Amino acid sequence: MHHSEEATSAPGRGASTGRTFWALFAAASVIALLPILRARVLPLLDEPNHLAAITIFHDLARPGKNLSPYYDAELRLVPYLSYHLLVHLFAFATGVEWANKIVLCAYVLSVPAAALWWTRRTQRGPWLALTTFPLAFSTSWAFGFHPFNVAIGLFLLASASVDALLERSTLGRTLVAGLLSVGCALGHPLAAVALAATTVVLFGVHRPRPARAARALLALGPAAALFLCSTLRPSVDWVQPRAGAGGLEVKRLSIDTLLRRLPEHTLDPISGKVDTSVFWALVVCTAGLLLVDLVQAQPIRSPRAQLLHHRAALLGLAMAALYVAIPFEIVRPFAWWWVGLRFAPLAFFFFLLVPSGTMNRLRIPMNVAGVACAFVLPLHVSEKYAEFDARMAPFVRMVESTPEGASILCLRMGPRTDAAVNVTVYDQIGAWVQILRGGYSQAGWHDTATLFRTKRALPAPPYWHHEQFDPKVHAAPYDFVLVHREPQPLFTDEDGFRLAAREGEWRLYERVTVSRPEQHARLGAAHASPP
Repeated sequence: MHHSEEATSAPGRGASTGRTFWALFAAASVIALLPILRARVLPLLDEPNHLAAITIFHDLARPGKNLSPYYDAELRLVPYLSYHLLVHLFAFATGVEWANKIVLCAYVLSVPAAALWWTRRTQRGPWLALTTFPLAFSTSWAFGFHPFNVAIGLFLLASASVDALLERSTLGRTLVAGLLSVGCALGHPLAAVALAATTVVLFGVHRPRPARAARALLALGPAAALFLCSTLRPSVDWVQPRAGAGGLEVKRLSIDTLLRRLPEHTLDPISGKVDTSVFWALVVCTAGLLLVDLVQAQPIRSPRAQLLHHRAALLGLAMAALYVAIPFEIVRPFAWWWVGLRFAPLAFFFFLLVPSGTMNRLRIPMNVAGVACAFVLPLHVSEKYAEFDARMAPFVRMVESTPEGASILCLRMGPRTDAAVNVTVYDQIGAWVQILRGGYSQAGWHDTATLFRTKRALPAPPYWHHEQFDPKVHAAPYDFVLVHREPQPLFTDEDGFRLAAREGEWRLYERVTVSRPEQHARLGAAHASPP
């Protein structure tokens, strides 16, 4: 199709790029950051362990953190480095907590920024970029897959840079494409797979001359080499270790299940139905815009021009193919969960960019409804996150009341779910003890060694069965025991611990067999002496 003069004159210019658009884009950007900035502790499943790993790497040399008796730093060429190193570098100025929030804010804004770049690349109206704000809060966001999410932000920008490079090869475009693709390859292997798939599609659409194609491949070469080195011959287990002997074993979902559960695979950051409603609202708005485009379009004469004009649709189909083709879970030779499903938001991203995106009497209702989604979902997410943060406030107060570097065992006894989200958000919550106070944490990822290696572990109940806690077996090395949803008192008078604080669903027990000055002296000795 070839759109009318009204449509082709719209991209990035004229009335649609005037004050109204930029005011809405700025307002949506502020609203999109509220979920991150409004709550100190976010209800994101894997975030605590990621932040704990960065804390170990960043603060290992700080004596007060009491980390060196238990860990050694291990910086190796592995996926996930883009996120981990960005937070580590910002942490020199802000500390780990705020460094993480800065990086997450950049990720959230990278999604609509990449969409805006793509609307310019494909001659669409910029209003379409506003509809992509909710996609930053994907299901992978809810799982706290921060290395993947940051890498996806880099991928969306890198794919647009490759498109620009294939159109016209300049030194600046070559450098931008090269740097973004390296960040993508170091960020996550699935983001690198997505970039490889889009590059193949874009080469087929642009059909560049040999010299331009060679320059593009040269720009992407370092990223390809890093991806191959870090995934085919990894120096560490960047996912869970090998799950038994044997060949490849995977688990797949049926096509029917993939289609039926597409909304929750795309947008599921919170409990309730608001996120699903936003998904279907965006589908209806986009379908309506496409219908108007079909009615008002004029035919395109050249087949190649058709491919160029509809390359967002082709990229969406490529991401959909990865969503279907890559298995849901890999069992062997290594264990890796929620794999192919991560491509659902990427397919949806490009689907939202297929319409012309221009404004006229017929399109205004759909555009307005689509733009409303950019405000509704982040506002609702921020409310849910604030509620969770309020329930976590007693935890933070209790941990911060203990001495820095204290040995604290965190136990989660009851259900690991929370009313705000659909994930078992308390699975790794104990890692926040390490983020806030240092010391040893039984909740960390001790089997991947992406940033650290555990050289000494303290006793703890089984990871998934904290109800098996035995004071006589597990409590001895700790100064404090912090319990979530304690079904009954854990300690008797003979165990040497007393209840120091009780608030909300949290209980803090403190060792009473030594005085507080003696605790500080013992902690100082632990800091000064190797284990």
